[in-house]
Amino acid sequence: MKILKKATFLLFATVLLASSCTSPTQDIKIVIDTNVIKYSSLIHITDAADPSVTPAGIVLTITGQDADKIYEISGKKNFTVSGGIITIGVAPSTTPTVDKPVKINVNITAPGYTPVTQAIEFNPGVMQQVNNINLLKIGSPPVVTPPVVTPPTPVVLTPITFNFIGICVNKSNFELRPSIYIFYRETGSATAFQYLGYMDKGQITASLVMGKKYDFEMTYASVNYIVTETIAQTAYTEKVTLGDICNSF
Repeated sequence: MKILKKATFLLFATVLLASSCTSPTQDIKIVIDTNVIKYSSLIHITDAADPSVTPAGIVLTITGQDADKIYEISGKKNFTVSGGIITIGVAPSTTPTVDKPVKINVNITAPGYTPVTQAIEFNPGVMQQVNNINLLKIGSPPVVTPPVVTPPTPVVLTPITFNFIGICVNKSNFELRPSIYIFYRETGSATAFQYLGYMDKGQITASLVMGKKYDFEMTYASVNYIVTETIAQTAYTEKVTLGDICNSF
């Protein structure tokens, strides 16, 4: 498995050092910024007939003229889809240009579904993009677009700022500031997670309803993380306990 050199990540690590008389490592705080892959694409895969359903056994492969330049957002050549979600991106050593955009094909298969191939192109200046891919069950008729329904009166939305910080239980001096896509849904609802936005270095501002409780989902290194919060103020710092990915730093 190819992995971007760890040194690439360390170039983006901020080390805060406070002097100490007892130990040279006391009070050291290491903050890892995951915003190494600048050009990224969120791929969200759902059942065409029921978007709340994630097809089981999804296999995703990358082909095309620039396939060798594409990595999973954590820097690995492991394109495992988790919960129908994966984020891929262009290697830091490659920058798309007007004359030479980065072009790939994303091939998706799942048992019982018709295979899908979707072309994705990374162009200069477009740092993030979202690709929703719907899989059609084999033998199913084409999905018919439902009629337009007048939506109910909208509720009052309030801008809420979040600061998500990844932590490791065995590394008290470590923080991960993720630059990834995030989904959300109202806690306890039967609805599927919906795309909320892209958070830069762990920070994102979203319009939500005061008093409601939400689940927030993010996927990094093929692992889904969920944080739940009841909205009662306009700013939150959310700590996300990481798992095996801690061994990579």
